[in-house]
Amino acid sequence: MRVHLGPVALKGRLVLASMEEHTDLPYRLIAKEFGANLVITEMGQPDRIAKGDKAALRMLATHPSERPVAGQVLGGELEDTVAAARVVEERGFDLVDVNLSCPIRRVIARSWGGAYLKDPARTGDLLRRVVAAVSIPVTLKLRSGWDEGSVNAPEVARIAEEAGVAGMILHARTVLQAYRGPPDRSVIRRAKEAVRIPVFGAGDIRTAEDAVRMLEETGSDGVSIARGCLGNPWIFSRAQALLAGSPLPPPPGREERLRVLLRHLDAEARFLGRKDLSTRIVRLALYYAKDLPDFDEIKRAAHAARSFDELKRALQAAFRGCR
Repeated sequence: MRVHLGPVALKGRLVLASMEEHTDLPYRLIAKEFGANLVITEMGQPDRIAKGDKAALRMLATHPSERPVAGQVLGGELEDTVAAARVVEERGFDLVDVNLSCPIRRVIARSWGGAYLKDPARTGDLLRRVVAAVSIPVTLKLRSGWDEGSVNAPEVARIAEEAGVAGMILHARTVLQAYRGPPDRSVIRRAKEAVRIPVFGAGDIRTAEDAVRMLEETGSDGVSIARGCLGNPWIFSRAQALLAGSPLPPPPGREERLRVLLRHLDAEARFLGRKDLSTRIVRLALYYAKDLPDFDEIKRAAHAARSFDELKRALQAAFRGCR
């Protein structure tokens, strides 16, 4: 099933969600290979992108083989957000994704991100300006509302459609909920019924079966997968199999997990131009072991490493020595 976001046609219904410190270029390429139909960059801070900050622009590194790809910009001050969207277009992305979902306190304190959902009129103003500023399609990331007393995603969805937005990802929790408590997927269904543009459901997609249930329960056009794909790009290929009516493939074995993990680590080192043993790199490695019965032993081995190469050797020994 193809999903059309303006002139951009996705070959399927699975999206790699934007995640800070996770959806950089190396992982987006892996997710694409395993079956993600659309991948989205880490969230870029608009004022930093507009000023040409090197770290912010690094998040917008892209490669032709990951297309179609969206560059995500946090909804911030209006002029900065518009300027950042133009940078995304200039750097060759297929779509600009505007994040009006982020619940982080420092973001909310500036009336950015999810704080926009308090004011639908302000949201509409921002989206109209961004749509007018670029020639590529604009998509929106939002939540069900600011809090349980103001669940307004269907209203905001209609405003976004009128502003010219080509599609949206709706996380079925409020901003104040952040990631706590169960998502209310009925909001996704109501938003889908309120607009004609594609709506992708998000929230607690941990398995391939969860992705299929999201589609069945909400009638959404697609599914956005976030934390469930960390250390688990196979969730895309397994979900694709189910959506095609094929049997669910078996989960990856230890050797397959190790193969992709080592490849991921090497790709990160090449992307960064250095072999740092950072907390982030160790955390990345451990995601690939999170479901294994000897996770604690692998974790101890990883934390005992004192260099990038030592980490790789420790992981090889741990994954292969505990079958």
